[in-house]
Formats: sequence, C-alpha cells, structure tokens
Amino acid sequence: MAKFFSPLLHQLFFFLLIIGILSCTSPDYPSSIDLTKNQDVSVFDVFSEVKVIALETSDNYLINDITRIVYHNKRYYILDQRSQQIFCFDENGGFVYKIDSQGRGQGEYHHITDFSIDENNQQMVVLDPALQRVHFFDLAGNFLSSRNVHSDKVLGLNRVYPLSDSILLFISVTNENLLFYSLKEEKIVYADYAYDVPSTLHVFSPKNNVFFYENKVLFLEPLSREIVDVSAMNPESYFTWCFGPNNNSAQQLNRIIEEINLKQKEHSSFLLPFQAVGKNKILNHHIMTTFENDRFQIAAIEYDDNFKFVIIDKKDKHTFVFDSFNEGILFPFEYIQADRSIIFYIPEFTSDEIKRIKSADIQEYFLERNLRLYCSEVFNEDCRKVIENHDPMTDNPFLVVYKFKE
Repeated sequence: MAKFFSPLLHQLFFFLLIIGILSCTSPDYPSSIDLTKNQDVSVFDVFSEVKVIALETSDNYLINDITRIVYHNKRYYILDQRSQQIFCFDENGGFVYKIDSQGRGQGEYHHITDFSIDENNQQMVVLDPALQRVHFFDLAGNFLSSRNVHSDKVLGLNRVYPLSDSILLFISVTNENLLFYSLKEEKIVYADYAYDVPSTLHVFSPKNNVFFYENKVLFLEPLSREIVDVSAMNPESYFTWCFGPNNNSAQQLNRIIEEINLKQKEHSSFLLPFQAVGKNKILNHHIMTTFENDRFQIAAIEYDDNFKFVIIDKKDKHTFVFDSFNEGILFPFEYIQADRSIIFYIPEFTSDEIKRIKSADIQEYFLERNLRLYCSEVFNEDCRKVIENHDPMTDNPFLVVYKFKE
C-alpha cells in the first residue's frame, strides 16, 4: 500500500503539478477553450427534462437548511445540517423516513457534516468529524454500526466517500487534500500532499471537487486545472482544462497562496473567488467545480467578475462556453450527479435583506449576481402549479431536477 510522500517526492510532485498548470494536455478535446466567448446555449441543449418535485411537508419533518442532496435508487437523501437530520424522500417527493439520532449514546452522532451512499454495500456512511467517527446506516434508516477514525492526521474533515469494502476517502480542509482511511487497518493508508495548501483556502479548497466516473475517483487539485485519477491511491493525470491566455501562471498561483496566508496571519475575512479573480485581480480564472458523465464534461468557472460555464458534449463533439442559458438561468452546478443536477428552492431576497446579510461574503457572492436557477418557461403546467402553490414560510423546499441528455 502506498505510503506518505517523502519531502523529495513532495517536491517532485509539486514540480509536475506546475508543469501540468503551464501545459495543456487534453487529447480528443479542444486544445484550448476561449473563456471570452458567450454562446447561445439553451437548457435543452444539455438537459432532456426539467421538473419540480414538491417535498411532502409535516411538522415531524420540516427542513431548515439543505447542505447535501444525494439521489440514489429513486430516492432523494437530504442533509439538514441545522437540524442535524437526514431526510429520505421518494422520487415523487413523498416522505419515507428521517435519521434523527443526535446525542452521545450508542447509535447516535454528535454533529454530522456529510454523508454518502455506499452503493457496493447499500448503506449510508455518515461523517461525524468532531468525534472523528463515521456511522453506518442501512438505506431504510436503521443504525448499523459506528467506527472511530482517530488519527493525528485526521483533521478538518468535511467530506466522506466510500471506495470499497474497507477504504474511505476523506476530504480535509487542512494541509492534507485527500485522506484514504482503511477501516480494516484502522489507519490512514495514503495521504495526498499535492502541495502545501493553506488551511484558509475555504472556497478555493478541494471539498467539492471529487467525483466518480467509470469506476475512477477523480479529483481537481485546488487552484489547478488538472484532474487526477486517485483510484489506486497513486495520483495519475486524467485531464487538464486549457484556457490558453486565460490560464493562471505559476506567479499568479504563488501570489494567491501568499495572500491567503497573509489573511490567515491577520485573522481577517475569507478570500473568495470574486475577490481574487477578474480584471486587475490576482487570478485570471478559478475552476469552482468540474464533473463528467457519459455525455458531458463540465466546468463551472469564476471568470471576468462573473460565472462562466464550459460544457464539452462528447457525443456531438461540440464545446459550449456561456455565462447563462438562453432562458436566463445559470447552470445548476451545486449538486451534480451522473444523470441529473439538483437544486432546491431559494427564496428571492429584497434589497434590504441583501444589505442585512452583506457582511456574509459568501451570500454577497451569490446574491449580488441576481442568480436565477430556474424559470417558468422550462417547466410544464404541473410544475408551474407546484411553484405557484408553494408557501416558503410553511412548506418544505421544492427540488428542481435537471436530467442530463443521454
């Protein structure tokens, strides 16, 4: 089993990473993608169907704050981090069950930040980082077991992915990007030190940039354009996004890390993409998330003080570059899965409400761009009725499901 990088290997890997940053290696794809383009792209150039799912509402299962949505086997699993509950709804939005076991006893969790579905074992893996523990539930919501994942290196965990019968992949927001933990050996069997990433990277961190495709575990390095395959716990280059003159230079990347470290020392506010990317700023672009399925390869990018979306249609051999769809809505990149992308209802904010939460940089980042994640013209009459009848003060959020073209 691979061991931790030695200092020499660490330096070598950093050197290879810089080479990857400066070069463009994308066989069978465009050699360079022009981010200055803004093409006419319809929602239905990418998705075959857009529908609304009203989640059943009851006093016994009210959702406050959705932080994770997973679709599996015709069910939607939803983490409400504020209430510390995981809800399960069927494909039509009917309530199935909830996991509500916060506590310190057997079968209880202290504070969960993430969960994943283990498709091999048909169970749910729930991350409880404060106690350095994972909990296992069957897909009917019944508690199975808990396991400690204690280690001096297991710090700042916020994502968990089951890879096999005994290996868990953790994403950490500390200096270790990826942590592979063996449940059998009860220890970390591999850690990826791609380079020394400051713990204050926050939205520049890798936490949302692991995805699965063709039995591969693929990972976008922080502040990089390179996707690496870490399936065998030995990172291999898989794909490199190339934006020609809008690629970031090594000097720019060094500068952004220096700025983040400076903020950390000064205990000042976070450095967010819109503060660091754009004209007369540090970086030319920042890939916020990337994904691939059988039809498309996708990147959501911060560029030129706006969002930019790049979608490679592998079937039709065409590349889309656009700011928003023709229908005036953004690509729904928050919860992308193999066959669909999911969003949930976000209430529209008044200017006064925006001012009140403006101190929260992440809210400002999204709200001041007047995001629209859905519009009535992409829905059928039944979906429109769901939205018209929805009361955000009393009803559970509704989901908007974008199903990818095959």
